[in-house]
Order: sequence, then structure tokens, then C-alpha cells
Amino acid sequence: MRVVLALALNAAANFLIGLFIAHFLSPQEFGRFALTLAAGALLQLALFDWLRLAATRFHTSRSFSERPYLRATLDAGFLACAAVVFSVAGLAFLGGVELAGSGALLVLAGLSAIVNGFFDYWLAIARARFADRIFARMLLVKNLLATTACLGAAWLAGSALFAVAGMVIAMGGSLLSVWGSLHDPKARDLSPRLDMAGQALIYARPIIAAALLAQAMAYVTRSLMAGQFGYAEAGHFSLAFDLGHRLFLTIAVGLDILLFQVAVRAHEVKGADAARAQASQNALVVLAVVMPAAAGLWFVLPSLELVLAPQEFHGAFRRFFAISLPGLFCLALTVSAIAPFFQLARRTGPLLVAGLLGCASNAALLFYLPASAENLALALSLGFVVATGFLLVQAARLRLGSLAASSVFEITIATALMCLILLPLRGLAPGPATLVLQVMLGVTAYGLLVLILDIGGLRRALRIARTRPV
Repeated sequence: MRVVLALALNAAANFLIGLFIAHFLSPQEFGRFALTLAAGALLQLALFDWLRLAATRFHTSRSFSERPYLRATLDAGFLACAAVVFSVAGLAFLGGVELAGSGALLVLAGLSAIVNGFFDYWLAIARARFADRIFARMLLVKNLLATTACLGAAWLAGSALFAVAGMVIAMGGSLLSVWGSLHDPKARDLSPRLDMAGQALIYARPIIAAALLAQAMAYVTRSLMAGQFGYAEAGHFSLAFDLGHRLFLTIAVGLDILLFQVAVRAHEVKGADAARAQASQNALVVLAVVMPAAAGLWFVLPSLELVLAPQEFHGAFRRFFAISLPGLFCLALTVSAIAPFFQLARRTGPLLVAGLLGCASNAALLFYLPASAENLALALSLGFVVATGFLLVQAARLRLGSLAASSVFEITIATALMCLILLPLRGLAPGPATLVLQVMLGVTAYGLLVLILDIGGLRRALRIARTRPV
């Protein structure tokens, strides 16, 4: 639970930092800032995320002492990938290539990918060793430095360039703070194992490919929006999409950490059938949380915009957030409810197919819909919906798991009742008081229905979470 708390606090800090950066930068500069970080995230996912996945899956306290060549292999893999990114970014800069109208931002996107990739790799090593204090320290130092370096740069300079540089400094400082605890000098004297690197890449490849397609869809949407309608419009979209994405991803990751290991334990103790049953139950719990969250966000959107979004983003924030809601709902459902079906069965191929279908749907909609910023966002959102629908059908067809129709009906009815209770408040003037009232009333109404009727088995899941060993 300590790790879940650290992740929740980190998500809240990221949310607030992103919000304050939007306040300090103009919509145009925020659009350039968001596009640069998105490019860095895409590079990180493509070249460095296999290290995080391999460390999570294969690196343990025992392997640290008994198989040091594993760490040597992963460290060598990071250095090789970092050299590729640094060289390509440097050559592109010298060749006059620009990102978001700046060659310097192109270089910073590469540095962001390298530093973030290293950060996530070491964070995975800390988690694999159950070094919860080091894990929490990395997140704490990163957020403290981001608050000072990134926000300070955005406030003083009002420039995307300095804001991204501050973010890179924050990540680097966090790594230095745990260098003595996670650095392994013994690995430096050992030769990397190509067979181990191949094993890690084979394991990570379909997972990364699926995530890369989803990230690429969002990046292309930002780029097209910037190219056709200007960086200011890309900034309007980025604030709404990124804040919504962080909210839903926080819910999804938190639930996945709490529930996935329960299914893994069921597989080890009782077999594949018990694991499928547990994964199906977990999926209902996720749906019972994510569906009312999405509905509630739509109801509070006017007040949320007034309280959170800078004045320059008003109107556009509400519009893009509402368009993105269906896709973000499906994305959260996929991450923490549907993907575990395929992970437990070790049949991750459909995740890649779903990503390809989502991209194809996105491209087809962009071709047929009239050109507008709203339709770009709509095509992205519906692409996520199509990918999630395909995975649901495949999970049922392959008998990997399913959502009980009666429980889905109960969750839908409970969410509808919550919406009916909130409906009269929709006419209130937007503001902080209305937002607090809507949230309290919605959470109370839905929470009572869940606890009394045990909708989706959520009451049992809470009991498991309280008794789960830390």
C-alpha cells in the first residue's frame, strides 16, 4: 500500500505541475511544451521501455546477487539506446531539423527520452527489490525538483524551452539522489549477455508495440492540430487531454497494482481457471470505478474548467475534455481490466492487433470527417473505443475472461441513478462550491449503492485491499 500511496501522490503532483505550467505559459508555448514532451515520451517508449518491463519481470533481489550479468545486460542496453538517441538528435539538430519550431526543443526531446527512460528503469529496479523507501524517495525528489526547476523556469521565462529543460533537470536530480543505493559497480566489470537481452526484448515487444501505437495516435493528433490550426490550439487540446489522461491512468494503475497480483496468486495456487475467474472479477471492479468516474467528470466539467483551467483555455478545455472522455474511459478499462486477461494467458498478440485497429480507425475518421480541431480529437477518442471493443470481443472469443452481463447491468444502473441525482445540480452556476457539492453528492450516492448492493464485487475488493500484505 505504501507504493500505491507514493504513486497516487506522484500522480497528484504531476497533475498540479502540468496545471501550473499551463498557467505560466501561453497556449502557444504550452502547445510547444506538450508536443516536445510527447515526442520524448514516444522515443522513451520505443527505445527504453523494454528495460523497465525486463527489470519488472526478471530482476529480483536474488538475481541481483546470483545473476549480476542481468543487470550488466540491462545497463549496457540503456547505454546503447541512449547513444542512438543522442547521436540521432545531435545529427538532426546540426542538419537543421526542428521540433515545434525549434532545433533546441528537438535535442531536449531526446534528452527527455533518455533521462525519463533511465528514471523508469531504476524505478522498476527499486520496485523489483521491494525497496519501497528508495522508490518513494525517487518520486519525492523528482516532484520537488520539478516544482522548483520546471515551474520556476516556466514562470520566469514563459518559454517551452526552459520548462522542458527544467523537467529534464528534475529527473536527473532524482537519479542522483539514489545513485548510491541503486548503482551497481559490479555490473560494470561483467560482459552483457546478448541472449538475455533477446529474451527481454521478445517478452516486451508486443506490450511496447501496443502502447507505442496508442501514444503515436495521440502524438499525431497533436502534430496535425499544431500544423493545421496552430500551436495555441494544440495547447488547448493538450491541457484537456493530458489532465484527463492523468486522471484516468492514475485510477487504472492504482487498481492494477491492487488487483493484478491477486489474479497472479490465484493462477499459482489454484490454476488457470481460477485466474480467469479472478481476472473477470477484477475487471468488474475496474468498471465499477471507471464508469461513474467518467460520468461524474462530465457533470462537473463546467466547474472543473472554471477552477482548474487558465482563462485563455476556457471553452476549449471543456470542449476537448468532453470529446476525449469516451476514449480515456476505454483506455483506462483496457489498461487495468482487459489487458490482464491476455497477460495472464501470455497471449499478448491481440493487444498489438487492437492498437493497429485503433490507428486504422483513427486514420479513416480523419479522412472522412471535415477538417477541424474537434474532429481530430474525436477521431483519436473513437480510435481508443474501437481498440477496446476489439479486445473485449477477443477476450470472450478466446475464453480468457469476460464481464458478467448482470453485474455490468448493475453498474450501469447505479451510474445512471447517480447521474439522475446530480442532474438538478447541472443548472447551478459553475464554481468551487458547485464542484464540491457535485463531487460529494455523486460519490456519496454511488458509494452507498455499491456498498449496500456489493455492485461489481467492489465491497469484497476493498476488503482484499485492506488485508493484502504490504
